[in-house]
Amino acid sequence: MSSPAAQTKEEKSTDSNAKTEENTKTLNEEEGASCNPTLPDADAEDPDIKLLKGDAIGDTLYSERFVLNTLLKLAEVKKDLQNEVEVERDLCSLWDMTIEKDVVLFLLQQDVLEIFAGIIRATEDKRLSEILVGILANMCNVGETRQQLEQQEETVQVLLDLSSCLDSLTLEQLMRLFAVVFVKMEESSVNKWYDYLLKSDQFVKNICFILASAANNTLVLQTMETLNAILAKFAVLEENKDVKVPTFEKVFVDTTLVGATIEGLQSLHKDSTKNLDNYDTVAESVIKGNQTFCNIHSILSQYEEISKESYAPFNDEMLLCLKEILKTVEDEPNSWQQYETIVLDSINDILRVLSSPFDLEIAQKLLKLHYNISMSLEERLKKPTKTNDFEESSDDDNDANFELLLSTVLSTILFIILKTDDQTLRQCFTICPRKYAMQLFDTFTQPIENESLKACYNKLKDILKV
Repeated sequence: MSSPAAQTKEEKSTDSNAKTEENTKTLNEEEGASCNPTLPDADAEDPDIKLLKGDAIGDTLYSERFVLNTLLKLAEVKKDLQNEVEVERDLCSLWDMTIEKDVVLFLLQQDVLEIFAGIIRATEDKRLSEILVGILANMCNVGETRQQLEQQEETVQVLLDLSSCLDSLTLEQLMRLFAVVFVKMEESSVNKWYDYLLKSDQFVKNICFILASAANNTLVLQTMETLNAILAKFAVLEENKDVKVPTFEKVFVDTTLVGATIEGLQSLHKDSTKNLDNYDTVAESVIKGNQTFCNIHSILSQYEEISKESYAPFNDEMLLCLKEILKTVEDEPNSWQQYETIVLDSINDILRVLSSPFDLEIAQKLLKLHYNISMSLEERLKKPTKTNDFEESSDDDNDANFELLLSTVLSTILFIILKTDDQTLRQCFTICPRKYAMQLFDTFTQPIENESLKACYNKLKDILKV
């Protein structure tokens, strides 16, 4: 390290270097207690290297002493972190350290789940809660943490109850924690967590409140992803006839949750509507939000009459959401990926529980997509057979995907036709290019035995005058 002041004479350099070393030594001694010490390299010739290695956590270069000292300092925090700069810095270092499994396992040995839960329950310091929940969220990536957490009902309830707090940064970390827990949850744990959630009757309401009122889009997106993870686990939960507990649809499929997810997606779209006509410029958060929204409603729309009742108050709002989502689907299907498949499958599900599923823009877009998928599939079938087995297998998979997509879009269009009056349909087919309409009409093959298909065919024949 060079001296802060420039040296102009050669004879001063030795004295300067000595002073610099002295200053550096003093600085290190002063900061040693508050900074996270790491161990020297394995090749260092320090005689105390073996002793220092004994203080390492597992295979990391992190110090057990630092972690224990940080936990002791945390226990001594009287009120909040406002005047505890050193403690806050050390806790943030600990937060960073929890990406290491060995550190997480060491923390579990110190019973930090219970310790942190007690502090979170007692403190009113938002920053302290955010840091502690963030540390726990990182720790939940390690299976041993999730196993211990599952066995600590009191800790789980503290975390579930924390969903009522109004601090967006704390809620971000809390939602991240639950997303990790539910995404990585073993099947054997689902029933226990369902019981925990039922005991915290405000948790689902708090999720709805966050989605409906949060101004922080990061929090909205994280909450939607957490909700999706929860629904995905609990939707497949088999009903236990011996134990009377509220069913999944009773807990989750209702107007409040449907409305909250719509408001959440609208808030994500609000700042991005100018770019929605250009797929390449759509914000990643909007694409993630659209996909998560679709996944959520692919689940909530599966419960027939209960679903229809839950969606009834939001018919127009839902159509508006679907219309905005469809704007992010490119017209050219050859560039499609998983996103487009999820969107089209979900729209097919959602429209079936709406009392009035017709929207002119949605219908026009679906007709265009049906035509483009049909043309792409025809082009693919015209291509010569590949001589390479791998290429042939890949092409076959792509063709099968296109056929499934075509079937999904066709099914959606036919459902809309059945549910829409002739005058509205006539307006729709008058506006759209004739080739789109005729491509749809040509999908019918005689004789038509299915009554619903026959009704669609007759409607189209009358409207198109063919």
